[in-house]
Amino acid sequence: MSISFSGLGSGMDYSSWVTQLTALKEQSMITPLETKKTTLQSQNSALSSLKTYYMTLSTNMQKISDSKYGASFDIFASSKVTMNNDNASNYIEVSASNSVPKMDFEIEVLELATSSNIKGNVKIEPEQMYVKSNTSLTQLEDFKAGTFILKMNDKDETEYSIDIEKSDTMQSLIDKINNIEDANIEASLDEDRNFLIKSLDDTMKIVSISGTSNFKEIAELKMTSNGFESDGPIKAGTKSAFNVRLVDSGLFSEGEFKINGETFKIDNTTTMAQLLNSINTNSNANVKALYNSVTGTFTLTSTETGANDIEIEEVSSNFVSTVGLDNKDNLILGKDAKFKINGEELTSSSNTVKAEDSGIYGLTLTLKKVTNDINDTSTNAITGPINVSISQDTEKIINAVKDIIDSINEVISQTDTQTKTGGTLAYDSSLISVRNSIRNMASAQYNNLSTYKTLNSIGISTGAIGASVSSDTTKLQFDEDTFLEALQNNTSEVQALLQNFVENLETHVKKVNDTTEGYFAVKTKSIDKQISTLNDTIDRKKLSLEAYEANLTTRFTNMDLMISQMKSQYIDAGLYTSSS
Repeated sequence: MSISFSGLGSGMDYSSWVTQLTALKEQSMITPLETKKTTLQSQNSALSSLKTYYMTLSTNMQKISDSKYGASFDIFASSKVTMNNDNASNYIEVSASNSVPKMDFEIEVLELATSSNIKGNVKIEPEQMYVKSNTSLTQLEDFKAGTFILKMNDKDETEYSIDIEKSDTMQSLIDKINNIEDANIEASLDEDRNFLIKSLDDTMKIVSISGTSNFKEIAELKMTSNGFESDGPIKAGTKSAFNVRLVDSGLFSEGEFKINGETFKIDNTTTMAQLLNSINTNSNANVKALYNSVTGTFTLTSTETGANDIEIEEVSSNFVSTVGLDNKDNLILGKDAKFKINGEELTSSSNTVKAEDSGIYGLTLTLKKVTNDINDTSTNAITGPINVSISQDTEKIINAVKDIIDSINEVISQTDTQTKTGGTLAYDSSLISVRNSIRNMASAQYNNLSTYKTLNSIGISTGAIGASVSSDTTKLQFDEDTFLEALQNNTSEVQALLQNFVENLETHVKKVNDTTEGYFAVKTKSIDKQISTLNDTIDRKKLSLEAYEANLTTRFTNMDLMISQMKSQYIDAGLYTSSS
């Protein structure tokens, strides 16, 4: 609040007194509340930051806990594929689902699967296009914009000039000529699309056309008795075979035909491009169509590999017979893929070989290139069988365990930072309790197991035996070699131990992460409520402070007025003498 009064009566600076007294009042009434509010906001920020570490831990634990819900979620059953040749991936890809038996085998690709196709031939000639009134002049081959000058045969040899621009159409050009002031000249496009320019004055004649535009040459304008006329319709480029209306080509009739039971229609507007699009976007037809405008070859290729027939039926259009698709001699059936596994020859209608064709559960082979091909002159060409090994994907398991250990260490470290003396959440007993539970579980023993009962037995500990007492034992250490040895020795026991550990860990982590009853949700809600209450209190205190300031101002103003009146009375009584 801005306070202003003169203090003329007393000569004292009452304004600064009010400001200072109000500031002192604010320090006692509002500043402590603002400080408390800032502290609560800092706690909320710390909680939000800390929550992300606990949530990350929860997410990483799922990689282990989900493994009990079946093979598709079980990282302990995950498979890893290795092949004995770095170039093998150019010939074959092998993918194995979880729980595929661990094995080694040899594979050779003898022949790739191909698709059936049928070819016909019909040559559609490009269609010559001619100008219409709305044709853009830029469609004229090698058109050049510029001036267009008409010279008359009057005694003054009058010349009329217009500018032909790239934006002009035939109609706008005609309008420009017809609107030449006092020229009495008419331009038009007749029903045969001939371009005409003539004088409407019988005593006048157009004797020449010049200028920087080449329209005269492109339009092939020839002199007539009273003007100029194009030598036939003006050409405006050609329409490609793909864009010629099939019926207009004179080769095809309107009607329908079928491919693999799917109906396709040709009407008086259908072009080859539209027909191709119609066929290629119909997934039920199971073919892709291709037309080569140079050779006239029309090809239908099955979208599936293998010896699949392509059934074509002519219904009411002559398209099928005109192209030659009704001739079964033009049908080339596709071939099945051939390959060997451990010397046994097998076949598949697809280059993507499923278990039902390979005979190996959970295995998918993608055949890409023939092995031992005498025509394969590429660098590192494979000339024999490819050795494939399916093993447990230990790397995926190790990474999952590392993620959990890293998350636990981060949770403990961040919790310690926030709850230590001077920390934003100093001495928070709930957090400290959860932190201690998480840390202590790393040392727990699971007596329901026989071989591996503790995390330490599989390489997860608080440090190496004999480590210095000054070592940081709050952090878990991971001995990858010990873990891998245990995993290879007894996978099921290692899995059971980790699942027991994670299951117990989840119960404590849930105490903080639960979105309704968890520590973070409850604590944040409580702090938010405190901040809201503080805001209301601060608002009330500010109103009170404004009233206090206004009251001080009024009282000092009244006092100053009284002093001024007293001074005036003393002067009138001759009792007041101004000092020099």
